Amino acid sequence: MVKDVGDCVAGIREGRYDAVSSDETILAGFLASYPKDFEIVDMPFGTSELLGIGVPIGDPALRDLVAFFLQKSYQQGRDGQASPWQTAYNRTLGPWLKAEKRQPQPLEVPKLVDFDDKAPAK
Repeated sequence: MVKDVGDCVAGIREGRYDAVSSDETILAGFLASYPKDFEIVDMPFGTSELLGIGVPIGDPALRDLVAFFLQKSYQQGRDGQASPWQTAYNRTLGPWLKAEKRQPQPLEVPKLVDFDDKAPAK
């Protein structure tokens, strides 16, 4: 019995296993670590997986702040500006995944005041 994906990856590299199934983000990390040893084979299972950012349950202010800035990034991309989310994705996961991804719209975004938008332009 294999306990985690990392053990499967080690087993593949040692010739004990032939494949591992996991979410695409995790697989991209292993591909980045071992680019000559692996390839990601797209085998959609008919579902789309939503990913989130984990924050402590007892910190709703941090949760709201993260959601707010994800929404700001999403809106910048929609307005034709450089999206920080898209830029980060293209620098990190993008080179390892075959499919081009676009930032999904965040859910349950609070209405906060963005003081960055109120600062004088440089």
